[in-house]
Amino acid sequence: RMRPRLTPRPTQRSDVDRRPAPDPSSSASSGTAIPFVGRRPEIDHLKETCDRAVAGSPRILLIAGEAGIGKTRLLREMRPAFEEDASVLFGRCYEGSTIPYRPFIEILNACIASHPAAFDGLDANERAVVDRLLARVSTALAQDLPSGSNEIALFLAVSNLFLRLAREHPLVLIIDDLHWADEPSLELLAHLAFAASEAAAHNATPLLLITTYRPDDIEGKAGHVLDRLQREDSCDVLPISGLGEPDVAHLVRALGFSRPSHQLVDTIAEATRGNPLFVQ
Repeated sequence: RMRPRLTPRPTQRSDVDRRPAPDPSSSASSGTAIPFVGRRPEIDHLKETCDRAVAGSPRILLIAGEAGIGKTRLLREMRPAFEEDASVLFGRCYEGSTIPYRPFIEILNACIASHPAAFDGLDANERAVVDRLLARVSTALAQDLPSGSNEIALFLAVSNLFLRLAREHPLVLIIDDLHWADEPSLELLAHLAFAASEAAAHNATPLLLITTYRPDDIEGKAGHVLDRLQREDSCDVLPISGLGEPDVAHLVRALGFSRPSHQLVDTIAEATRGNPLFVQ
């Protein structure tokens, strides 16, 4: 079974800003993270959604929750389960980033590292468009690409790449922190989701698209795209709320308080609203 290695391609100084950051959904990047507790209903939902996607029905899962609530941590804990049946590729959005398509650049670089043969299936025009996005061609060649159709050509090339890869082996694509996404990334995400739905009408398409976001920080284009996605039958929203008092007690004990009083746990749960980051 294939196992993706989320290692970026070799880069030049000119495109250093395009290198993917360490994947927070990978256990290798967990460091000394606080203990993972609770979340059984959310885990069950993720497993069920992944099973449906792996069976050939593409799914979109929007994971919503406030900062620190554990959206990325939940995906990190679920990753081994995903990788039992699928390849996992990860990209994230960054606050204040001016690089268009940044999460997809990270995903594509990860795809190059783990599935280089997937790019062989692109035709010359598709390959040129993807290469331009990844800054892997000369400036002269990039200028030769048709400027008026670049966006459409890019959407088609990226969608074809991931749909072809998913048909060869189930695929999970994760985009973290969608509330910080640039508009081109949002449009490409929507196009990929709709293309997967159309493809599934003709062939099994084992593709799972997962995004995380903070509802309070969604505005403008991101809100519009999320509304469009939620109208799809293949889309589910998974809200992540604060931990219940028993899970807060478990977390407090795991953090070093072997016998916390009920009053202490109750006070912490109320003050933090069960947010694991605040409990810490």
